[in-house]
Amino acid sequence: MRVQGRELPAGTGKQLLDSLSAVENSKAREGGIADLAGIVSATMPLASVVVLVCGSRVPSDDLRLACSRLPFGAKVLAVVADTSAKAPALRRIGDADVVTVGALEQIPLALQKVLA
Repeated sequence: MRVQGRELPAGTGKQLLDSLSAVENSKAREGGIADLAGIVSATMPLASVVVLVCGSRVPSDDLRLACSRLPFGAKVLAVVADTSAKAPALRRIGDADVVTVGALEQIPLALQKVLA
């Protein structure tokens, strides 16, 4: 598990949840989502599945660039958190599935859209 600036301990489910509870918004000086994607590609070149999570202020062009920097052949899912979204929405950016969700309760329906 990787977030901006560091890797999160994720050896067990409990450890992953504990690590995620400390995650905060990244700051501009720490780089954007495209920078994070480049780090993921450099440190995990054999990743077969990558999930990017970002907020609604990330421009589509930045998300497109991030997806292009990920390891070749990886299945990419981008989750965009947007509190104004009334229902989950699915779109494609390159080979990546991009779901927008407005609330945690929308995630199961969003994932159903991706898997359909």
